[in-house]
Amino acid sequence: MNYYQHHIGDFNNATRHLSLIERAIYRDLLDMYYDTEKAIDASNLERLARRLQCTTEEQQAALVYVLDEFFTLKDGVYVNNRCEREIAEYHGKRRQASEAGKASAKKRAEKKQQNPNDGSSGADQSNSQSSTDVENPLNENLTDAQPTNNHEPVTNIIDSSSNAQKPNFPLPPIQFSQYQAHDHKRYTILECVGQYPLQQDFIDYGIERFPEVHYQDMISMFTNYGDFFSSKGESAKNTPSLWLVKWFTWIQNNKDDVRRKREAQHLPQKQKNYSSAATRTSNEVNSWMDEIGTDDTAPSIRDVHEVEGVKYA
Repeated sequence: MNYYQHHIGDFNNATRHLSLIERAIYRDLLDMYYDTEKAIDASNLERLARRLQCTTEEQQAALVYVLDEFFTLKDGVYVNNRCEREIAEYHGKRRQASEAGKASAKKRAEKKQQNPNDGSSGADQSNSQSSTDVENPLNENLTDAQPTNNHEPVTNIIDSSSNAQKPNFPLPPIQFSQYQAHDHKRYTILECVGQYPLQQDFIDYGIERFPEVHYQDMISMFTNYGDFFSSKGESAKNTPSLWLVKWFTWIQNNKDDVRRKREAQHLPQKQKNYSSAATRTSNEVNSWMDEIGTDDTAPSIRDVHEVEGVKYA
């Protein structure tokens, strides 16, 4: 992969507890993961540290901490569920773009092979030629393009309780059962991400169904949603439409909590309030310490139980 999406809010929230060295190492590990499209090799940590320029003991300890915090050791490699999902979605989009480009090229070739004297009128021939000319510039680069939405359009379900058609009546929210309803195969979440542009689709559908949810909250929830079901692996398989059902349920159950956490991060920290008595006592102690001083000329402190050289218990 030559690029990947970096969500600043997600990264800052996930790494706020890290030191500057640990954050830098984490970014380098992500770059390595996406560049090679492979999990991090765990067979030789010394070589990995050298590749990341972790030369001091502090940097090497930071590397081990970041690996344990954000990666899972499986079969000799460190796996990151977010990276795996992004890589799978990237290849899914490339495959869809390639298939769309091939289909478009085949359609244009079939049109060119048609006999211009097959009984069509001159107007039909002109329209056909115009259609071909319009499509060519639109489809020439489809093979290498990154489509944003190549699935079949979602059909809104309209209330059929009345036969009367009301003009300009707003359509209801998208119904989850319509997403890829023709696909009855069951996928893990990673397999589904590889097959469909799941992230942008689900975020768009989530915003349409829950317009009150902040966009950044939607992204955070999708990240947690993907990480949760990625960890289940083969034990969690559903059709695309059922994955969307689970996504809407996830939003409903988590939107308030995610909103509260986001708002709490932007609240100014409250100053500690001291009672007037505590403040007065603190001032008296400071004044007393100033009078005593710390040099040799300071007056000696006598035991309150000592009278004329005699101490009482």
